[in-house]
Amino acid sequence: MQLYVSSDRLDTDFTVRLCDVYPESRSMMIMDGIRRMRFRESFENETLMTPGESYQIEIKLPYTALTFLAGT
Repeated sequence: MQLYVSSDRLDTDFTVRLCDVYPESRSMMIMDGIRRMRFRESFENETLMTPGESYQIEIKLPYTALTFLAGT
């Protein structure tokens, strides 16, 4: 997932969730991913954000394969 993000803090966590939403509005999480901004470049060297600046980040989700039945 490619995102363009901004924050008013030095560090922020951004998350992505892939959910299956049922007709009666019930939501079941299939998978999720998270990116802590201070580790966006590497886990060895922390890089804090500049408040108000925009960043392009990628949050990786694992591969998945699902079959959805018609009408359900």
